[in-house]
Amino acid sequence: MLFKYGIALLLSLILASLPGCTAGAPGAQANKIQQDPPIERRYQIVVVEPVAISSDLASRYPQAARTCQRQAIKTLKARQSFRLVHHSSPKQPDAPVLLVKSRITDMRLRSSDGKAPAGASASPCSYVNLDVHLVDGASQTVLLEKHLTAIPSADGRQKAEPDPVRAIGQMLAEYVLGAMPKK
Repeated sequence: MLFKYGIALLLSLILASLPGCTAGAPGAQANKIQQDPPIERRYQIVVVEPVAISSDLASRYPQAARTCQRQAIKTLKARQSFRLVHHSSPKQPDAPVLLVKSRITDMRLRSSDGKAPAGASASPCSYVNLDVHLVDGASQTVLLEKHLTAIPSADGRQKAEPDPVRAIGQMLAEYVLGAMPKK
């Protein structure tokens, strides 16, 4: 009887000492955006360009870049803060255009059945790292740069999007919204 309790205690201590999900994902604070000071100009047109991704990551996660871009556009349109939100620049813009350029630099998605995709390590965590550049459409000047990381909650109680690819798209949109000056 004492042996069973000793084993149970030992197992619980081992499990408690294992690092959490955030330890496995490179990057800064996950799912929290440290907002930069707003940019000086108010943009009416936002173009969320296709999300760049390495060929290695694209082969393992073929829909990740497109899902991220779609989620960012969907979130920006839902907020109705801009006159136009699109995936490509208008031919003759009649208002200032903000280009949103981003690149997925690293990611790991854990499948719902608990098996990691081919080539991924045996980490139980999913995450997506994204580099973002906000660029003035007319001058091509980089206005702001940011690194974002999305990690689903390890305890499953996260109120935000549980899919890290959609979550990073949503975070991208929130970052753009936060970068705009107040009216």
